[in-house]
Amino acid sequence: STRLKRTQQRPMLGLRPIASKAADSSASSEVSYSAMRYSDMYCDMGWPVLRINGEPIVTLSESHRDVLARLMFKCIRRITAPDATVVFHSFSNGGCLLYVSFAAVVLRETREAKAPFRLCAAVFDSCPGELSLSVGIRSVLAPLSPRSRFLARCGLGTAGLVMLRLALAVWRRVGVWPRRFVLLLVLWALARVAAGGWRALRPGEARYWESVRVFGRRMGLHELFMFSDTDALVQAAPLEQLVNQKQRDLQQSASSKGSVVRVKFCGTAHVQHYVAQPKKYTSAVSQLLAKATAPPA
Repeated sequence: STRLKRTQQRPMLGLRPIASKAADSSASSEVSYSAMRYSDMYCDMGWPVLRINGEPIVTLSESHRDVLARLMFKCIRRITAPDATVVFHSFSNGGCLLYVSFAAVVLRETREAKAPFRLCAAVFDSCPGELSLSVGIRSVLAPLSPRSRFLARCGLGTAGLVMLRLALAVWRRVGVWPRRFVLLLVLWALARVAAGGWRALRPGEARYWESVRVFGRRMGLHELFMFSDTDALVQAAPLEQLVNQKQRDLQQSASSKGSVVRVKFCGTAHVQHYVAQPKKYTSAVSQLLAKATAPPA
């Protein structure tokens, strides 16, 4: 095809997984149109694009992500020239989770033998974020129309009330020891939260954030974090802390060749920064690509 020929002519590949799943046909059309905008942005800069649409069953399951990451590695190795330059552009938690799995595969392959391509940069659009149930529900409801969102919330509220009544009925019928066991679990959870915050109850989330923190430095990547102070799904404060920590790690590591840059948008919604401010977004990505392709000093 045309894209494959362009990839063979120029050994560069802009890789951008999109982690989003629409709930109805109208939302699906909007997501597809938005995805094409990002593809056009990279193509206008001369970077062919491989787009990965991550379904929730894939991005939330670690085993499924590992399988997809290995397939992505084989695909990129097949369609790029030797020592090709690859940029991973991830959107929201789904894309960032896929990035973590893909970077782990690249590190493993590089350790065993010379990698067939060079992962040199990573873009994080509205990620990483919390891997909590409330954030997951809000992300599923986000693409719905206001009427569908209201009906879904009513359904979730009704289901919650039914489960609460069932739990109270079971609580009244169980004996003393099961009640004590439940109380011990509650006390254990409160102790974990007091020691390490709510994230202590989600060890997978802690590993996720730690992977994002260390992979860039280990691989010498140029990293770009783009987020907003009005994102309803991803808070800006934890991302600010993550970027500050990554910059301190780079300063303390004399051997690292990468960089960490943040671009904070004002008043933009989740993964809508490019739609709201395309010039600012394109400029940040263009500067990152220039760093990624610059010859070593």
